[in-house]
Amino acid sequence: VNVEQLKEIYESARIKPAVVQVESHPYLPETELLEFCKEKGIIFLAFAPLGHGIRPGLLENPVIVEIAESIQKTPAQVLLAWAVQRGTALLT
Repeated sequence: VNVEQLKEIYESARIKPAVVQVESHPYLPETELLEFCKEKGIIFLAFAPLGHGIRPGLLENPVIVEIAESIQKTPAQVLLAWAVQRGTALLT
């Protein structure tokens, strides 16, 4: 679902959506949709926060690997922390 579709649903629904499940990770941040969800109190449930079969993958991304090494964490931990710090719920 994109932000325009969600706006249409939200505006026309008698019972407002409580959760939106969408693929989201640093390659696909869905920032506009996330902000709309925050404004309306809708839970943004991010699936595939470690990437979704993307090659080269997020776990091998040089920037993410460098961040992970600098804070002594794994690339997966960096990606999950990124999602949580944005205010999303996660589905791995």
